Amino acid sequence: DRRRAEDALAEAEQAAIRARDTLDAAVLVRRRGDGAESMIGPARERFAQTQNRLVNAQNELARVRAAEDTPLPNRTEADWLAGRADVMIADAALEKTRIRAPIDGTVLQVGARPGELATPTAEHPLLVLGDLGGLRVRAELDERDIAQVKVGQAVTVRANAFQGRDFAGTVAAMAETVGPGGMTARGPRRQSDIDVLEVTIDLADPGPLKVGMQVDVYFRRDGGTTAK
Repeated sequence: DRRRAEDALAEAEQAAIRARDTLDAAVLVRRRGDGAESMIGPARERFAQTQNRLVNAQNELARVRAAEDTPLPNRTEADWLAGRADVMIADAALEKTRIRAPIDGTVLQVGARPGELATPTAEHPLLVLGDLGGLRVRAELDERDIAQVKVGQAVTVRANAFQGRDFAGTVAAMAETVGPGGMTARGPRRQSDIDVLEVTIDLADPGPLKVGMQVDVYFRRDGGTTAK
């Protein structure tokens, strides 16, 4: 029983590796424009199936090993198990050389070139990804005006690049702590001795606004607006 469970686990591990490689290949072909999106769905489903099979095989082997009447492996079986472990270690090392995007999005910045030796860090990422489906604005609110702003409040966003055009938004979140401002404001109006609260704003329709663009936010209050 133990040998059958070990064989089943080995087969499940290899099937998972092959399914993962097939999925990676399908994604690369699609990105080059040589394949259809429909190729990725079946490959992803197959990979999920092999992962489930792998988990089941691991659980079955653990159950067999836990049985009191299971004999210890002989020398040949021990050598075979050691060799299989070496293969899995090598595959795990290879997997660490592959960097996969954690989300679906758009590449905003590339920090490395093909063939370069890279060690990704938070300060120097290989790629910067973003979900452009819904842009947000980070604004700094003067601590003296905190009581006048709340989550759900309507705001107007304006950018010098698009004179005369207003972009509607809503306050989505407000930070819990107040501190020195970290953004660079246009003009002399910012006072360095004033602490601020970071406010996150959801834009109803970003339109032509770009990631990283500097904008002004006007919080609607009592029928009017107040610039921040």
